[in-house]
Amino acid sequence: MAVLVDSFTNGNYGNSFYAGSISKSGETFVPNASGSLYSAKFQFEKVGSPTGTMVFTLYNITGTPGVNAKATGTVLATSSSLDVSTISSGSLNYYELLFPAGQQYIINSGNNYCIIAEYTSTFSDGSNRIRQGGDVSGSDSGANGTYYSSSTWYSDTNTFVKFYVYATPPPQGLPGNIIRHLSVGDGMSRNERAL
Repeated sequence: MAVLVDSFTNGNYGNSFYAGSISKSGETFVPNASGSLYSAKFQFEKVGSPTGTMVFTLYNITGTPGVNAKATGTVLATSSSLDVSTISSGSLNYYELLFPAGQQYIINSGNNYCIIAEYTSTFSDGSNRIRQGGDVSGSDSGANGTYYSSSTWYSDTNTFVKFYVYATPPPQGLPGNIIRHLSVGDGMSRNERAL
Protein backbone atom coordinates (compact mmCIF):
# COMPACT_ATOMS: atom_id res chain seq x y z
CA MET A 1 0.00 0.00 0.00
CA ALA A 2 1.35 3.42 -0.96
CA VAL A 3 1.97 5.94 1.80
CA LEU A 4 2.30 9.72 1.80
CA VAL A 5 5.99 10.66 2.02
CA ASP A 6 5.74 14.46 1.69
CA SER A 7 3.31 17.24 0.84
CA PHE A 8 2.71 20.99 0.84
CA THR A 9 -0.90 22.18 0.88
CA ASN A 10 -0.98 25.90 1.75
CA GLY A 11 -2.12 28.75 -0.46
CA ASN A 12 -4.21 29.21 -3.57
CA TYR A 13 -2.63 30.05 -6.92
CA GLY A 14 0.95 29.79 -8.08
CA ASN A 15 2.41 29.58 -11.58
CA SER A 16 0.64 29.38 -14.94
CA PHE A 17 1.63 27.10 -17.82
CA TYR A 18 1.39 28.24 -21.43
CA ALA A 19 3.48 28.33 -24.59
CA GLY A 20 6.42 30.74 -24.42
CA SER A 21 6.24 30.92 -20.62
CA ILE A 22 6.63 28.30 -17.88
CA SER A 23 6.45 24.69 -19.11
CA LYS A 24 7.60 22.88 -15.94
CA SER A 25 6.94 23.81 -12.31
CA GLY A 26 7.20 22.02 -8.98
CA GLU A 27 8.69 21.88 -5.51
CA THR A 28 11.72 20.44 -3.77
CA PHE A 29 10.91 17.81 -1.15
CA VAL A 30 12.48 15.36 1.29
CA PRO A 31 10.62 12.04 1.66
CA ASN A 32 10.02 10.92 5.25
CA ALA A 33 10.22 7.26 4.20
CA SER A 34 12.03 5.23 1.55
CA GLY A 35 10.19 3.31 -1.15
CA SER A 36 9.20 3.01 -4.80
CA LEU A 37 7.66 6.18 -6.22
CA TYR A 38 3.95 5.45 -6.68
CA SER A 39 2.08 8.65 -7.52
CA ALA A 40 1.95 12.43 -7.16
CA LYS A 41 -0.79 15.06 -7.01
CA PHE A 42 -0.84 18.68 -8.10
CA GLN A 43 -3.65 21.24 -8.19
CA PHE A 44 -4.71 22.70 -11.56
CA GLU A 45 -7.36 24.96 -13.04
CA LYS A 46 -7.97 25.49 -16.75
CA VAL A 47 -8.37 29.04 -18.09
CA GLY A 48 -9.79 29.29 -21.60
CA SER A 49 -9.21 26.29 -23.87
CA PRO A 50 -5.59 25.13 -23.73
CA THR A 51 -4.71 21.75 -25.20
CA GLY A 52 -1.84 19.34 -24.70
CA THR A 53 -0.69 16.93 -22.02
CA MET A 54 0.65 17.09 -18.47
CA VAL A 55 2.99 14.56 -16.84
CA PHE A 56 4.66 14.52 -13.44
CA THR A 57 8.39 13.92 -13.20
CA LEU A 58 11.04 13.37 -10.56
CA TYR A 59 14.43 15.10 -10.62
CA ASN A 60 17.50 15.44 -8.48
CA ILE A 61 18.31 18.93 -7.20
CA THR A 62 21.23 21.29 -7.19
CA GLY A 63 21.64 24.04 -4.59
CA THR A 64 20.29 24.34 -1.06
CA PRO A 65 16.58 23.66 -0.41
CA GLY A 66 14.84 26.72 0.96
CA VAL A 67 17.56 28.96 -0.44
CA ASN A 68 18.35 28.33 -4.12
CA ALA A 69 17.55 24.71 -4.99
CA LYS A 70 16.35 23.80 -8.47
CA ALA A 71 15.87 20.71 -10.60
CA THR A 72 18.91 19.37 -12.40
CA GLY A 73 20.03 16.54 -14.66
CA THR A 74 17.90 14.00 -16.48
CA VAL A 75 14.43 12.87 -15.48
CA LEU A 76 14.49 10.08 -12.89
CA ALA A 77 10.86 9.00 -13.37
CA THR A 78 7.86 9.99 -15.50
CA SER A 79 4.19 9.43 -14.69
CA SER A 80 1.27 8.56 -16.91
CA SER A 81 -0.16 11.55 -18.78
CA LEU A 82 -3.15 13.86 -18.31
CA ASP A 83 -5.06 15.44 -21.20
CA VAL A 84 -5.27 19.07 -20.05
CA SER A 85 -8.60 19.58 -21.84
CA THR A 86 -10.13 17.43 -19.06
CA ILE A 87 -8.94 19.81 -16.32
CA SER A 88 -11.87 21.70 -14.81
CA SER A 89 -12.42 25.45 -15.06
CA GLY A 90 -13.44 27.86 -12.33
CA SER A 91 -11.61 26.30 -9.38
CA LEU A 92 -8.45 24.43 -8.47
CA ASN A 93 -8.69 20.66 -8.15
CA TYR A 94 -6.12 17.99 -7.36
CA TYR A 95 -5.10 15.58 -10.12
CA GLU A 96 -3.22 12.38 -9.29
CA LEU A 97 -1.02 10.55 -11.79
CA LEU A 98 0.59 7.15 -11.22
CA PHE A 99 4.15 6.19 -12.04
CA PRO A 100 3.94 2.99 -14.13
CA ALA A 101 6.17 -0.06 -14.00
CA GLY A 102 9.71 0.88 -14.96
CA GLN A 103 9.21 4.42 -13.63
CA GLN A 104 8.81 3.61 -9.93
CA TYR A 105 12.13 5.12 -8.91
CA ILE A 106 13.42 4.25 -5.43
CA ILE A 107 13.38 7.41 -3.33
CA ASN A 108 15.37 7.43 -0.10
CA SER A 109 14.27 8.97 3.18
CA GLY A 110 16.17 12.17 3.95
CA ASN A 111 17.37 12.76 0.37
CA ASN A 112 16.40 15.86 -1.63
CA TYR A 113 14.35 15.63 -4.83
CA CYS A 114 12.08 17.78 -7.00
CA ILE A 115 8.58 16.72 -8.01
CA ILE A 116 7.59 18.54 -11.18
CA ALA A 117 4.50 19.05 -13.34
CA GLU A 118 5.49 19.27 -17.04
CA TYR A 119 3.16 20.71 -19.67
CA THR A 120 3.54 19.92 -23.37
CA SER A 121 1.36 22.43 -25.20
CA THR A 122 -0.38 21.91 -28.53
CA PHE A 123 -2.27 25.18 -28.07
CA SER A 124 -1.94 27.72 -25.25
CA ASP A 125 -1.29 31.41 -24.65
CA GLY A 126 -1.83 34.02 -21.95
CA SER A 127 -5.61 33.65 -22.27
CA ASN A 128 -5.60 29.85 -22.64
CA ARG A 129 -3.46 28.39 -19.89
CA ILE A 130 -3.22 26.02 -16.92
CA ARG A 131 -3.00 27.54 -13.45
CA GLN A 132 -1.21 25.59 -10.73
CA GLY A 133 -2.03 25.59 -7.04
CA GLY A 134 0.60 27.25 -4.88
CA ASP A 135 1.42 29.82 -2.25
CA VAL A 136 2.99 33.20 -3.04
CA SER A 137 2.68 34.65 0.47
CA GLY A 138 3.92 31.86 2.77
CA SER A 139 6.76 29.38 2.88
CA ASP A 140 7.53 25.67 2.79
CA SER A 141 10.14 25.15 5.50
CA GLY A 142 13.39 23.81 4.09
CA ALA A 143 12.03 23.73 0.54
CA ASN A 144 11.33 26.02 -2.40
CA GLY A 145 9.72 26.11 -5.81
CA THR A 146 11.53 25.46 -9.08
CA TYR A 147 10.40 26.09 -12.65
CA TYR A 148 11.62 25.74 -16.24
CA SER A 149 11.33 28.52 -18.80
CA SER A 150 13.28 29.39 -21.96
CA SER A 151 15.34 26.19 -21.70
CA THR A 152 16.57 27.02 -18.18
CA TRP A 153 15.75 25.76 -14.68
CA TYR A 154 15.21 28.43 -12.00
CA SER A 155 14.92 28.40 -8.23
CA ASP A 156 11.87 30.21 -6.84
CA THR A 157 11.72 31.16 -3.15
CA ASN A 158 8.61 33.30 -3.66
CA THR A 159 6.25 30.65 -5.07
CA PHE A 160 5.67 27.36 -3.25
CA VAL A 161 3.84 24.65 -5.18
CA LYS A 162 1.12 22.51 -3.60
CA PHE A 163 1.77 18.77 -4.00
CA TYR A 164 1.51 15.28 -2.58
CA VAL A 165 4.02 12.47 -3.20
CA TYR A 166 3.27 8.81 -2.45
CA ALA A 167 5.62 5.82 -2.39
CA THR A 168 5.28 2.09 -1.80
CA PRO A 169 7.56 1.13 1.10
CA PRO A 170 9.58 -2.11 1.11
CA PRO A 171 8.06 -5.10 2.94
CA GLN A 172 7.96 -4.72 6.70
CA GLY A 173 11.28 -5.70 8.23
CA LEU A 174 13.19 -4.79 5.07
CA PRO A 175 13.84 -1.04 5.38
CA GLY A 176 15.29 -0.50 1.94
CA ASN A 177 17.51 -3.58 2.16
CA ILE A 178 17.29 -7.13 0.79
CA ILE A 179 17.56 -10.25 2.93
CA ARG A 180 19.38 -13.15 1.26
CA HIS A 181 19.02 -16.69 2.62
CA LEU A 182 22.39 -18.48 2.53
CA SER A 183 23.42 -22.03 3.28
CA VAL A 184 26.36 -22.24 5.71
CA GLY A 185 26.80 -26.01 5.80
CA ASP A 186 25.93 -28.80 8.27
CA GLY A 187 22.29 -28.44 7.35
CA MET A 188 22.15 -24.97 8.87
CA SER A 189 21.47 -21.62 7.24
CA ARG A 190 21.58 -17.96 8.07
CA ASN A 191 20.21 -14.68 6.79
CA GLU A 192 22.52 -12.04 5.41
CA ARG A 193 21.46 -8.44 5.01
CA ALA A 194 22.56 -7.02 1.66
CA LEU A 195 23.07 -3.29 2.13
